[in-house]
Amino acid sequence: MFTLVFLIVACSAPNLAPQTDLAGAQPVADGPLIEDQSNGFPASAWTAAVPLTIVAPGGENLAVLDKLGVRVEVLQVREGRILVNCTGCTGTAKGAEGWMPKGVLWGALPSPENTEPTTKDPLSLALKLRAQWASGSGLPEGADPNAYCASIDQGWTIEDSQAVVTHQNGEIKLQRAGSDWSLTRLDPPPPPQSGSCG
Repeated sequence: MFTLVFLIVACSAPNLAPQTDLAGAQPVADGPLIEDQSNGFPASAWTAAVPLTIVAPGGENLAVLDKLGVRVEVLQVREGRILVNCTGCTGTAKGAEGWMPKGVLWGALPSPENTEPTTKDPLSLALKLRAQWASGSGLPEGADPNAYCASIDQGWTIEDSQAVVTHQNGEIKLQRAGSDWSLTRLDPPPPPQSGSCG
């Protein structure tokens, strides 16, 4: 009798997936993981896999991020998970605060020295361009860097060999040629919106 009860209980115990499986995807490339950086928190980070889920402390899904490079503020790093506030989310997910797994959030990249950087993955290029634009270089004369940063912080739609940010009247486009990604469209300027390069 006791053996039968034990077998029923043992068979009904849930199998817990590893944290990276909960993310829904693997990172796009090796990059500067936010949990490996020695800066204090809160700190800005960007999603490096698609799709990703922000999960409430009780396990409820708060938001599913289906774009690459969505900006989040990392509030806390714990064993196997990171507490974030989604500053780049839009719609009902705007400001969602919850947990994401480790291994899927990149910290900032330094500004490239050349004005037309190329990289081997779209997120590295996006973050290098963002750093460049934050310093005011590489943009049309008189353009507001904060508008560009706010646009790309909402994430990139990944399509065949391209990554696109669409805004009110235009788009920012990264294109892959061979193994290199480069900026191919940056017009017209995005409208002013909440968000900044800071």
